[in-house]
Amino acid sequence: MFSHDLREALLLICFRRTVESEVREEMASLAKAAVAGDENALDTLTNWRPRTAARGHAGVQDNHCFYACTQGGVAYYINQGGTCTEVMKSGPHQPSILQMLWHPKKDAVICLMDDLTITLYLVESTGILTELDRVKLSGRGTNKNGAIAWAGNSLAIITGDLTVRIWDIERSDNYLLKMNLPSYSLARMSSSMSSSQSNLQWREQR
Repeated sequence: MFSHDLREALLLICFRRTVESEVREEMASLAKAAVAGDENALDTLTNWRPRTAARGHAGVQDNHCFYACTQGGVAYYINQGGTCTEVMKSGPHQPSILQMLWHPKKDAVICLMDDLTITLYLVESTGILTELDRVKLSGRGTNKNGAIAWAGNSLAIITGDLTVRIWDIERSDNYLLKMNLPSYSLARMSSSMSSSQSNLQWREQR
């Protein structure tokens, strides 16, 4: 048990995911079997070469490390031992983080700021964030109407107007989906996307 006084109101937390590939899991199983005396597993490990290994699909596993983002635009990383490290800090009058989502297949997070800036960060083993890409969007109404959610490996984005932008991060491509909805429906959709993502993250941690 540990506690930290961050001295600012918390806006959100985002738990870290451990990205695992099928090849990595298979290698770990072979190593355990070889240590236990399985000669076939030892031979497989000895003869294994990267060029002959099939490329596995990445998956994610939960752990107890997480990011905590404050109203003042500061992001902290808290590891399993309780160590708290400041990994992001905005200057005076800079935007704060509205949403932080873990990438479904990579050690990376994507953040939506309250000025509708979306930033992709690489996550190092220590929790340090390195910026990889950034886009600035425009929208109608208050900037708080923005919301993001994963759609497969792409990112679905709404900004308060009658469109949904799909950002294919892997291909650096994006396109728009237009909808004939009244503006109040977009505000309700933004609230729904945000609450659904929060509920999903909460259920994953239980």
